[in-house]
Amino acid sequence: MEYVPKGIDDNTVISLAKEKKAVLLTRDFDSANMIIYPPKDYFGIVAFEIHPPKPDKLIDALAQLLENVSYFKGRLLVALEDEFIVFEGSNSFITSNRSLIDARTLG
Repeated sequence: MEYVPKGIDDNTVISLAKEKKAVLLTRDFDSANMIIYPPKDYFGIVAFEIHPPKPDKLIDALAQLLENVSYFKGRLLVALEDEFIVFEGSNSFITSNRSLIDARTLG
């Protein structure tokens, strides 16, 4: 895991993630713009939409995400307090109570 300094612009952060072939974990919801940052071009984007962004809530959401999602490349995952939304191509999958197994196996 690598942190970037506060104040770095979105393009630099997401370009760095792409260059390092890394999944981007962010609380900056601008990175979830699928028009500007199409998920298919990246190794995974995880945007946490949890308010207030208390560390215990973020850690819980990340732990649940890692327990339930095995494939990130080409996906935008939006982590909410009680569910995930997975965007892959033109498909989206909403999973309540963190019950996502792997969206590749869904319809």
